[in-house]
Amino acid sequence: MTHITPRHILFSLFFLIVFSLPALAAPPLIAQFVFQFYQDDAGLNAATQAVAEDTNYNPAVNTSFRLRIQTRSYGATSSFVRRLEFSEDSGVWTQITTNSNNVRLQASSNFSDGESTTSRISFPGTWSAGNGKSTSSDTASATLAALDGYIEDEYCLMFQTAAAGHTYQFRLTKAGALYTSYTVTPSSTPTGVVLPDLKARFGGGRIGAGRF
Repeated sequence: MTHITPRHILFSLFFLIVFSLPALAAPPLIAQFVFQFYQDDAGLNAATQAVAEDTNYNPAVNTSFRLRIQTRSYGATSSFVRRLEFSEDSGVWTQITTNSNNVRLQASSNFSDGESTTSRISFPGTWSAGNGKSTSSDTASATLAALDGYIEDEYCLMFQTAAAGHTYQFRLTKAGALYTSYTVTPSSTPTGVVLPDLKARFGGGRIGAGRF
């Protein structure tokens, strides 16, 4: 469901005015503008909201979930690829993959990688179809309308057990090049039970039946 906040309205009005005045040579702007977390429980454009729009979400580890991010364009007309990156505990930003990191892309049984998105978290503008992604971080290239064009990409993700208690932020880039603006940055601190090291606790010996 569309949820328009005062921030959304003011941001759009500002750039509408700027790019309507020919005397102002405003630079092209690409912004990460809105986000929404979903459960991985239905088709690409039909999943259940996990929390409200622009609200951070803390899923359990080893559970698939989805993150949809809206990109908006003001004066930028070139075609570009959107790439999902993450940062763990405010560290370096890293391209997300299907392996090696504590947060990974996760194949979904509910949609196929590369499927087209329909608008779900938008307010008025000129729509371009984005992608659902589950096996690679880079979308297909797309060109947004120069004035208030927007696109939404949705990623299926999973936190590994070791991610519990750490905080992860997410952003899109133009295949590694930063957007002009990040008005929102989704964040997650996954929950999970960290099991004790039983081998160390019991001196490395075999734990026999009936011990517990």
